[in-house]
Amino acid sequence: MRVTYWPQVVAGVFLTTGVASTAIAEVGAMKPASVIVFPKVVARDSGPTNWGGLVQDTFVQISNTGNMAVSAHCFFVNGAKSCPWGDECASDLDCDYEPCTAQWQLMDFYVDLTPRQPISWVVSQGRPEVYEPFYTPPIPQLGLLPFTGELLCVQVDADGLPIPGNSLTGEATLVDQRNGYDVAKYSAVGILGIDFVGIDGVLDLDGIEYDPCPSRWTVNHSVMGAAEVATSFAIVPCTQNFETQAPQTLNVNFRVTNEFEQMLSATKSVTCWDDLSFKDLAPGFFEWPSVGSFHLQTRMTSVDGGFLVIAQEFHGLWEWEWGMHTASAAANAHPDGSTYGDRITIPPLW
Repeated sequence: MRVTYWPQVVAGVFLTTGVASTAIAEVGAMKPASVIVFPKVVARDSGPTNWGGLVQDTFVQISNTGNMAVSAHCFFVNGAKSCPWGDECASDLDCDYEPCTAQWQLMDFYVDLTPRQPISWVVSQGRPEVYEPFYTPPIPQLGLLPFTGELLCVQVDADGLPIPGNSLTGEATLVDQRNGYDVAKYSAVGILGIDFVGIDGVLDLDGIEYDPCPSRWTVNHSVMGAAEVATSFAIVPCTQNFETQAPQTLNVNFRVTNEFEQMLSATKSVTCWDDLSFKDLAPGFFEWPSVGSFHLQTRMTSVDGGFLVIAQEFHGLWEWEWGMHTASAAANAHPDGSTYGDRITIPPLW
């Protein structure tokens, strides 16, 4: 991890460069798409609850916006980390400097949707098969908990091959009962299909088959440690190979600008999936009063490829990472620019 402080004069130069004219990717949450990604899906069963169910869970809704029946091949990717003895962890520090390693477990399933049909389910429970008025195949419940990761769905034809139908939308509601009852909702990030994608399971995000991923993501938020507020960023690399199940690693640069256009930056490695707060980047460095203001703008980039982001801001007690917040809000980050060369690979149907 690398941290850099940019003086005020230099910051102004980089801000000017950062807003230079660039093409804006169509990836976002406002349009029906051929690939939809839920970058943050959480399910945990530890601890008591007042309303029943898991301590943390996620309610997912997927809709077919078109006038024709569609199918989707979906993938849950569990990025939960654990110590060698099985306890959940965020870093080696939580394991007394023993390795804190991710599971990277994959589970896939198919969804069939009639024209204009929505479906919804709680990820820890799955969804039974439905026969009336139209058959809908079952959605399996998650296996080993805790689950902290992503859900990705690709629109496919009857043979399981990806097609650029641009019919899918989605929403996720994160439910947290660790300190009361809190819900945070966001829209799935959509990647639009452009043209015929061939007879294989390879989706090229090159601006020809599918839209490229953004080259930058921007979030405005409050500083960690001020007014009992903290923000986390769930990050998913755009390049994903569900056939070989080989996780993608990229280095994400966080460039933080305060209200006086002073800048701080840090770089963090992300493999397959991660949910990062500023304490993961540099403890105390991005917190109040070190950053010099109460409100920040964070711009995320990577030279290793594209990635997708969902931000969640927590309000309440300062120890928010242990679930002691009183309320939270999830938000889709603002995309900008385009990065080419990413690829999603899905296994064949048969």
